[in-house]
Amino acid sequence: VTVNPTPGLVTAAPPSICLGNAINLGALVSDTASAGGANTWYFASPLIPSNQLSSPFIVPPATTTYFIVNKTGLGCADTASVTVTVLPLPVVQIAQGDSVAVCLGKTVTLIANGTGPNPLNYAWSNGLNFQTIPVQASTTPGNTTAYTVTLTDGNGCKSQDLIRVHTLNN
Repeated sequence: VTVNPTPGLVTAAPPSICLGNAINLGALVSDTASAGGANTWYFASPLIPSNQLSSPFIVPPATTTYFIVNKTGLGCADTASVTVTVLPLPVVQIAQGDSVAVCLGKTVTLIANGTGPNPLNYAWSNGLNFQTIPVQASTTPGNTTAYTVTLTDGNGCKSQDLIRVHTLNN
């Protein structure tokens, strides 16, 4: 009598990722029995071909439970599941909108307002890391400079907003 090993699937702690990020489901499961089977991934139950993923590399649109079937060439199989929690992105908006005009030689204060789990960290494209920053008009009349603010929330999720600062000719 030959006893063939049955896969023993074990999943890692359920991960949380930010909306829009990718994850490799293959990194979340291991076969403790080293049975040498092949993994098949599913995004829903029942575990039928129409619910099968083409790859374990995914970008989940929402929190989803995925199913893994490991089956050996001799027909031995094990099934496991892992729930990937998708965290919402923070929201950031520059109070002045998408553009602002500044007189030559003057300064404008840009204000970013954000929401999301604390702490909220602001990083501007000019290197400043505050919610409110001063911006000097260009020395060239008619010039436009773009400033981007990136908001990172307490979960490490990020979002951005952009404003163009136009220097007036006066």
